[in-house]
Amino acid sequence: MAKRIITAAILLCLCAVLVAGDAAAFVDLGFSKDGRTYMFAQHGSIDKTWRGFAEIYTVDIAKNDYIDAGCFKISASAQTESVNGAVLYERLFEKNAAYIKTQSPVPADLTHTLYIKEQTKTSAEEIVFTDFEGSTKENPVSFHIKLIPWYGGKTASSKSSFFISVERRDKTGKILSKQVAGTPDIKRTGVTDYTIEKIVRSPDNKSLIFVVEKKTATAAGMSVRYMVEALILK
Repeated sequence: MAKRIITAAILLCLCAVLVAGDAAAFVDLGFSKDGRTYMFAQHGSIDKTWRGFAEIYTVDIAKNDYIDAGCFKISASAQTESVNGAVLYERLFEKNAAYIKTQSPVPADLTHTLYIKEQTKTSAEEIVFTDFEGSTKENPVSFHIKLIPWYGGKTASSKSSFFISVERRDKTGKILSKQVAGTPDIKRTGVTDYTIEKIVRSPDNKSLIFVVEKKTATAAGMSVRYMVEALILK
């Protein structure tokens, strides 16, 4: 399984390099068997210095927060100069295989992959798709999702934040439920853009994971990294 993940990660990394010099490749490790945690990774190299990095994160879905004991990193440094991020990710995965095995993460299948961003879609557009679990033939229900950002500026020192509005509506447009994913009180430095890249539903259909791409202005140029927001559905 690890080798298949590495191969996919290398391909993702190559695609990312074509887009930007400092763009991380995202790896969907998936949900634990009990649906309580979600794991993902990212890796790449810092633009200009070509120092590789790799990171693995475990998210407590109910708390929408990282589990400290389940987060592992190889930071960019002189020791990782000219080392491919995918290679570092493989090392990090193998080093922490015992912990990862306790979670036994499985990526969402096509049935539970609700949305993947199209290249032409902008970060400001509303995302709409059918809630197959909550729908009937007589009354189809749809999700209406929108990322709402706040920017204090668009420089390396500016602060920003966001939240995700999650509504379920019936065929008449009536709102059946309304929730918020994310923590708008958290202010991040230097982030100039947030975009929902992917939405997946847990195998037990109780929660959603939003994969968010964030672009950060740094002294070396633009940096692309990923984070996730978790939401327990009402």
